[in-house]
Amino acid sequence: MLRSSETTRFAIGGRISVAADGRLAFANAANSIYVYDPQSASLDVVYTTGRALYAPTWSADGQRIAFLETAYENGTYRGTAVRVLTLASGALSTPVVLPGAFQPSTSKSDYSVAWCSGDTQLAFTAENAQHQTHVWLVAANGGPARQFTHFPAHHANVSCSR
Repeated sequence: MLRSSETTRFAIGGRISVAADGRLAFANAANSIYVYDPQSASLDVVYTTGRALYAPTWSADGQRIAFLETAYENGTYRGTAVRVLTLASGALSTPVVLPGAFQPSTSKSDYSVAWCSGDTQLAFTAENAQHQTHVWLVAANGGPARQFTHFPAHHANVSCSR
């Protein structure tokens, strides 16, 4: 449990990502991404939306956070979006939306995002309607997502060497 300077308590579930400088990033059930700085004991909301958020992950330089977000258009579910938040400016990347059949896995331990290739690409997992989890790749600055695995399998977590 973390405490902010206002002594608000936050229970953390799911994935916690640790930056090189020790800051923590996590998403909560209120559809927000938080950054906790243990040096200053500050807890900041860096992004809030009305959609579910999953697996926030720090870039190597600690300047950006990649994450998965459910995507809707005019109230209709469209799939999973991969987004990147630049902390200094608050800028969000254009969402890269997977087809509607793909979504973060229904198992809370089976979704992940990883920065790859010197933080120029993102690898992430998403589940199809047959509950098969696949690995996808996308440029960190946007563009089309490319399915990396093409066999029925269960890929729980993805990571890349930097």
